[in-house]
Amino acid sequence: SVVAGRGPCCGARARRAPRGGRARAREVPGEGLRVRPWRSARPAPPVTVGRLSGDIRSKHHEDDPRLWRALAQAGCRVRLMGATCLAREIGDVPNIEVLPAGAEDPAAFLRSLDCFVYRTSAQWFEAYGRVVIEAMATGLPIVAGRRGGYTDHLRDRVNAMVIGDSDEAIERVMELRADVAAAMRLGSAARRDAVALNAEELPRRTVALLTARGASARRLTEARAVTTE
Repeated sequence: SVVAGRGPCCGARARRAPRGGRARAREVPGEGLRVRPWRSARPAPPVTVGRLSGDIRSKHHEDDPRLWRALAQAGCRVRLMGATCLAREIGDVPNIEVLPAGAEDPAAFLRSLDCFVYRTSAQWFEAYGRVVIEAMATGLPIVAGRRGGYTDHLRDRVNAMVIGDSDEAIERVMELRADVAAAMRLGSAARRDAVALNAEELPRRTVALLTARGASARRLTEARAVTTE
C-alpha cells in the first residue's frame, strides 16, 4: 500500500510502506527542516509607507490626510516624521503613526519604510528636495508628486512613480505592494541614480559653480584695476 506523505513543498515525499510496518516520511535531499503548512500560507507582513520632512503644514500636500487614511484603511502601516501638524486630522487613525521632526535618526527612520511617498502643498515649492534623494539612496521605491526640483532626477516607472493626485498615489502604492519584484527594481534604480548624482553630478556642478565664481572675481578685479589706472 502507498502512504501519502507531505508534498515536496513541505519537505517530504510519499513512499511505499514496507510490509509489516508503517512508512515514514523521507526528507527531500537538501531540506534540513520541515516546513509547517500554515507557515507557508501565512500572509506577508503589512507594507510600511511614509515620509519625513519639516513639521509645518505647507510641507504637506493639502490632500495628504485623505491619502494617508486611505492607505491605512487598505492595510498599510503609515509612519510620518515631521507631521504633528497633521495630528488633528489623522492622529487618531489606526495604522498611522505621527512623529515630530527629529524624533528618530533619519537614516533609521527611512530603513523602517518599504515605500517613500512625498509631495508638498501648492504653497511650498521644494527647490531641491534633498530628502527625496536621501530616500532614493537607501533603495526605497519612491512615489512622488510631479511638482518640485527633485523631479529633475526622477524618471516615471524607471526610478520612481511620479503621481499627479491622491488617487494616483494610492494606485501606485497598491501596485508596488502587489508586485514586490517591481518595487525592488524601482528601488534599485533609485539607489543607482542617487549614488551617481552624489558621486558625479553634484561634485561636477560644484566645481563648475566655483570655477564660474572664480572667473567672475577675476574679471571684477581686472575691471577695478583698469578703472584705477
